[in-house]
Amino acid sequence: MTEELAALIRTPPPRSREAVAPLIADAVRAYRRFAWLMWGVALAVALMVGPTSKEGEKLETFFYALALGAILFAIPTHIWSALNIRKVRRLLENGHPVQARVEALRQRGNTGRKIPEIEVVFVDPSGVTRRAIANGITPQLAPGSPIDALHDPAEPRQLALYAPGLGLALATVQ
Repeated sequence: MTEELAALIRTPPPRSREAVAPLIADAVRAYRRFAWLMWGVALAVALMVGPTSKEGEKLETFFYALALGAILFAIPTHIWSALNIRKVRRLLENGHPVQARVEALRQRGNTGRKIPEIEVVFVDPSGVTRRAIANGITPQLAPGSPIDALHDPAEPRQLALYAPGLGLALATVQ
C-alpha cells in the first residue's frame, strides 16, 4: 500500500442514525420521485393511445393502455426503487466510514450522449486498496480530491459516496 493511500485512511466515529437520516431521506425522495415519474409516463402513454381508438372504445382503450404502461414502466420502477432504497439505507446505517479519493473523471459511451463516470480509490476496512465506479453523476470534484465513503462488508460490491455538489451516489466496487 502506498503512503499516499495510507494517508487517506481516516476513521471518524461511526455514523449515528440521526447523522444519516437526512441522507436516507434524500435518497428515498429521489428514488420515489423517479418512480412517480414513471407513473406519469404510463399516463402519457394511455392519453396518447386512448383517443386514437374507435368512438365507443376510447375509455376501454385508455385503461388498457394505462395498465400496459403501469406494467412496463411504473411497477418495475417501483420495485427497483424499493430495492435501491433498502440497499442505501443498509449501507448508510451499517457501513464503515472509509476515506477515498477521486481517481478519474471521464465520460463513457461513443455515440450520442456521453455518460459521466467517476472512479474512486479507497481502502476498505480490511486494509485492501479497492476501486469503485459510479455512473451518471457529475461531481464538482477534481481528480485527487478526497470524498467521503461508506463501505459495508456485508455488501462488498457497493460503496456509498457523499460529497458537496455530488450528494449521495452508489458506486460499484471493482
